[in-house]
Amino acid sequence: MTIFEGISISVSLFAVLISYRANRKSNKLLAEANNLQINQSELAAMQKELLKKEQSEALCRIELMKLQGTKYKFNITNISQTNAHDVNITFKGHNQRPDFIKWEKYKNLFPISTLSPAQSVSISTHRDLGSPSSYDIILSWSNPDGSLKSTEVTLFPE
Repeated sequence: MTIFEGISISVSLFAVLISYRANRKSNKLLAEANNLQINQSELAAMQKELLKKEQSEALCRIELMKLQGTKYKFNITNISQTNAHDVNITFKGHNQRPDFIKWEKYKNLFPISTLSPAQSVSISTHRDLGSPSSYDIILSWSNPDGSLKSTEVTLFPE
């Protein structure tokens, strides 16, 4: 074997070693990229499931708005993308029966059979010196799948 053949073999072995290491690094990076892609697809699936759940559940809110003077209104709004059924409000504590609202109108209005997305219903009221300083309210409704939801809020007049 001549010196040139020895140098050629040494350079070739060195090139094979460098190629082998580069190939291993490339495989590691490819495996990490595959894992990231799998995690990303799992995350997308979970987001899709969460979005589907949000679109199948109704979400309602209630606000107390001042009109003028001593006049106020309770405003109930469906802020979701699906219908809310059997929407009802319950006044807790000393406000169990809302004598500050015209009882007949209240009794005929609730429960609201269907509250469509972005639809609002208002109940007018007035406040005087004997009115409570806050209103503890339970707002309840049922989703299209029949599941019941509720939220408790305390509303403070301005």
